[in-house]
Amino acid sequence: NANFDLAYTGIGRSLLLREEFDEAMYYFKHGNNREGYSRAFQEYRKIRLEENFGLVMMGIALVILLVMFWPRLKRKFTKTAATRQTAVSNEAAWLALSESNTFKSKLLRLLHSLKYSFYVIFHPFDGFYELKHRKRGSLPAASVILICVTITYTLMRQYTGFLFNHNDPSQLNIIVELASVLLPFGLWVGVNWAFTTLMTGKGTLKDIIIASAYALVPIVLVNLPLIVVSNYLILEEGTFYNLFLSLAVMWSGVLMFIGAVMITHDYGFGKSILTTILILVGMVFTIFLGLVLMNLLELVARFANEVFTEITYRI
Repeated sequence: NANFDLAYTGIGRSLLLREEFDEAMYYFKHGNNREGYSRAFQEYRKIRLEENFGLVMMGIALVILLVMFWPRLKRKFTKTAATRQTAVSNEAAWLALSESNTFKSKLLRLLHSLKYSFYVIFHPFDGFYELKHRKRGSLPAASVILICVTITYTLMRQYTGFLFNHNDPSQLNIIVELASVLLPFGLWVGVNWAFTTLMTGKGTLKDIIIASAYALVPIVLVNLPLIVVSNYLILEEGTFYNLFLSLAVMWSGVLMFIGAVMITHDYGFGKSILTTILILVGMVFTIFLGLVLMNLLELVARFANEVFTEITYRI
């Protein structure tokens, strides 16, 4: 039986005792035995590190040197960039560029808006204020960020290391994966706009979309490297993996609260908390109504099909 997990696990344990770690990993993976896979991978990784110790130490030394000399390199780069600074860098030129409709100017606006997202996630109060009142963000940039988040989520489901990925990559449906990101985002934006319209919020639907998309940038920045790192960790090191996953979610959640609620609608802290709770409750209620509506439509379709079938037989 090619699907008998116990047999694969038994072969994996035998190979592990014979110190054939690479083959043991193969059988443990097919037996869906993550604990055994982790033990085999730990030994296999140790052997590979010993074989490439020189390259590993050289890489660590390069990273240390880069960290030590980064301030000096940054100052030099800043001076060089200052001599080549374009008109987009200053406020007046940015406003002039924003009024131009050429392809080049649109591309520059898009790149500038995407670059500004890095400032937003580290300086949320100033950054989101600039997004709304000085139009430093744009819908095209927000769309690109949302696409990147969707791609990141799909890649995580597909290529996260076996020890931390409990999905079957061969069974993943790309439509479902896309909907898993776009549907909650659309619900957040729609319910946010609906509630804040009634609560004298000052943000438009466009402002909410832009702020919400920019708040998701940490998910891309943190989770993309984690996809690679997850393939080199064992179960005992999973705490660090889960820590950074949680960090990305909490970071984006805080940015969503500050940007898409507090700054966008010009609310105080207390009202922002109340509004956020109402939005989350509204999202759950909307999902409930959607499920009820789908069930009702299914019943109506089934009834119509039975009536049609009955009429067809009698005719």
